Amino acid sequence: MESQEVVFVTSEFPPKGGGIGVYVSQLSKALRSLGWKCWVAVWGKKQSVNRSARVIQIPFLPLPPVGDFLFASSFRRIFRDLDLEDPVINVHSPYPQAALAPDIVTVHNVIRKQLSLGSFEGLKWLQYRLGFRVLVHNEKRLLRSPVVCTVSDAVVSELKQEYGLSRAVQVVGNAVDDRRFVPGVKAPRPTVLYLGRLDVNKGVMGFVQMAKLVHERCPTAEFRIVGDGPARLPLARAIRDLHLESCATMVGYIPPSAKLVEEYQRAWVYVLPSRLEGLPTTILEAMACGTPPVVRDIPNNREALSRKEGFLVDNDSPESYANPIAWALENSTELRKTGAAARARIVEQFTWEKVARKYDAVLRTIDRKAWQSTVMLHRA
Repeated sequence: MESQEVVFVTSEFPPKGGGIGVYVSQLSKALRSLGWKCWVAVWGKKQSVNRSARVIQIPFLPLPPVGDFLFASSFRRIFRDLDLEDPVINVHSPYPQAALAPDIVTVHNVIRKQLSLGSFEGLKWLQYRLGFRVLVHNEKRLLRSPVVCTVSDAVVSELKQEYGLSRAVQVVGNAVDDRRFVPGVKAPRPTVLYLGRLDVNKGVMGFVQMAKLVHERCPTAEFRIVGDGPARLPLARAIRDLHLESCATMVGYIPPSAKLVEEYQRAWVYVLPSRLEGLPTTILEAMACGTPPVVRDIPNNREALSRKEGFLVDNDSPESYANPIAWALENSTELRKTGAAARARIVEQFTWEKVARKYDAVLRTIDRKAWQSTVMLHRA
């Protein structure tokens, strides 16, 4: 390829942001070590350009299709002003921005499935209710991009189920910084951690119900809930209603830091009750810290761990989660073995060096001239 410039487009980016923002941040860093010049275009409240960090914030109105085209127009104008040498444009879902007509789309989860099975309230409900058809249309258009990547084989299967996709898809995977997320000292009392967005679709309300059952079996257990989101107030009410104030703590949002890593390190188990995931970053972070995950037994999660490295739960009832958690807290020796196996699997399969090499191979095997003609046809 003549150019080695890539622009990642994402809805979120550190210091505040969820799994996809972390993914883009770490991928950029890893690809730079292989010679790529990586820029990030992210939603922002006002337009700004940080040339040293190569991060651009562009105001975004989440009302398709008008908001998408306004964002795309600002995006193209800014990058013309930056005089980049025909960069590769890589859109990262979950919000499908087909108006950009990217060279590559990386699918972290399938929005058609997420929106049809998810639960939403207020403005989000109105936005997705009114915009569902447009968002699904955008997702289908993105799947016509010259290159389609996903973070897991399970996401490929979901694309086939939802859209009948038959074209080739590159599975590039997800990863974790295994030099930063490392095992540490466990809390003296049995500690159960939830870390992520406080959203009903993540199963946080079920987490509190599970905590009540575990606390009855393990009275010394503590439950830590790290994160922020729309379910914060209902979650606080549930803790009060179930009389868990003495053992359940809502920590709030913690930005990427040593303090965040320490939450994983001190936890005895990490719980993610969500049944709608791509390949969750938080599961990999917990495993890298030697903390076994307790997660729903779905194909996406089975790509990250087996029953040797954690606990796969057959259904989403609080009882189904409470039983393996209580067992784990009561069997610390076996739990340490599981945590060690989880850490070993991360080092073997889920490092950013491995993902970056896959991405690099995808980029370097493209026939740029043939690819560019396809891009121009798609953008016409």
